Amino acid sequence: GGERYDRYSKEDSPGRPPLILPNTTVAEGNDGRPRSAFILPLSSTEANWGDLAYLAAIPASATLNLSGQATVLVPDDKVSDPDDDGFADFLDRYKPADITVFHSDKIPIDFADDNPQQKIHHHAWDDLDSVTVALARRAWPSNNATSRMVVAQAGDYPAALLASAVAARVCSPLFFLEGNRWKDKVLHVIRDLRPSEMLF
Repeated sequence: GGERYDRYSKEDSPGRPPLILPNTTVAEGNDGRPRSAFILPLSSTEANWGDLAYLAAIPASATLNLSGQATVLVPDDKVSDPDDDGFADFLDRYKPADITVFHSDKIPIDFADDNPQQKIHHHAWDDLDSVTVALARRAWPSNNATSRMVVAQAGDYPAALLASAVAARVCSPLFFLEGNRWKDKVLHVIRDLRPSEMLF
């Protein structure tokens, strides 16, 4: 799932030091299925397209978890002490079997990923379209995987917030429209999903 990316070193990336995810036994959710989690490198100081990507990750996570419980995590980009990190502590307690990580050079995340019980999917944090496409392919991997999709205008954050809740409720992917045309990469995944209904 996704490409592998080189691990970042403390010297290469300012901000938080690399996060080492604990190598622990995985746990199941209330529905008896393995838990999953998404990790997104959002900035704590500036609003940008990442905020919309976060909203798109909520229905993707809710769909993968099947119970409808979204687990979308954002590591603190200002942590200075790797031994005092509530983010890593939560993962140690939550024990997800499936982790989807989006990598940014500003927020390095490193792994003890030799745990055979955990499957980690690596993706680049490039732009809104690339991330929403990766989310859709991750949570709805096959043709006709969803009967509907939810669409919001990228420039209307209140509407996007509502659209995220709707998409999570109906377990459908959320895409953002900038202007009146889809980018080619978005069109390709929409054609693969072949939804019969679009909610705007």
